[in-house]
Amino acid sequence: MGVEALFEAASRVFGPLRGLLNSASLSSTLALAGILILLTIGLLYIVYGLVKLGKLLWNLRVRSFLLGLTVLGAALILLSLVMP
Repeated sequence: MGVEALFEAASRVFGPLRGLLNSASLSSTLALAGILILLTIGLLYIVYGLVKLGKLLWNLRVRSFLLGLTVLGAALILLSLVMP
């Protein structure tokens, strides 16, 4: 019963993709695979950057952290003034 539920969920998620791949040409399928690979690499770089940022913020001194928050707050206020 648990395996059937897993197959049902997988078919709901990957069902539209299977229909797309069956009706598409080889070149568009390869292009889709390339785009998915590039998106995966980009996502991994974003996660890596967020982890590095988290480590940097964790090791900051209080003075540096408050200075960064002050600059961020001022930048957001200036951005809100510039945007209509």
